[in-house]
Amino acid sequence: MPRSKTGDVAIKAARRRALAIKYRLSGKTLEETAALVRSDLGDECPDGYNRAWVHRDLSRELERLASERIDDLTQLREVQNARLDALLAACWSTAMAGNLAAIRTAADLVERQARLYGLMTAKLALKLEPPDFDEQKWIDNREHRLAAAMQLLNLAPGTEP
Repeated sequence: MPRSKTGDVAIKAARRRALAIKYRLSGKTLEETAALVRSDLGDECPDGYNRAWVHRDLSRELERLASERIDDLTQLREVQNARLDALLAACWSTAMAGNLAAIRTAADLVERQARLYGLMTAKLALKLEPPDFDEQKWIDNREHRLAAAMQLLNLAPGTEP
């Protein structure tokens, strides 16, 4: 059975970890931090609270903070993706009808979504493309992307239906 996140043990651990972070941020060593936390918490501090305990407390708190940050970034990415989806839906039918400006807009939106999800990294592009592929040149070359979109729509370059 998992431990309670609001139980007495969890609250004491959170208080202890907050103190450990406070003292480490102020420049105290692990040993000094352990002594100060023991002094501040008295009987609430576990028996044998020492350098190793401080290290473990700091590591767990940093992992928790990193996890919260990842959750926040995931939520932000989902909001941004929903916005891009709405914009793409607004121009999609016009792009599919062959309007070059709408095709450019749709291609840019799809590219932004790919970047949002890390699909446009140099490492990934190099795995997908031949060794002489220059990712920056491809990114900078809007005409190349437009020609690829037009090819998908079976349009000849420079024409508009």
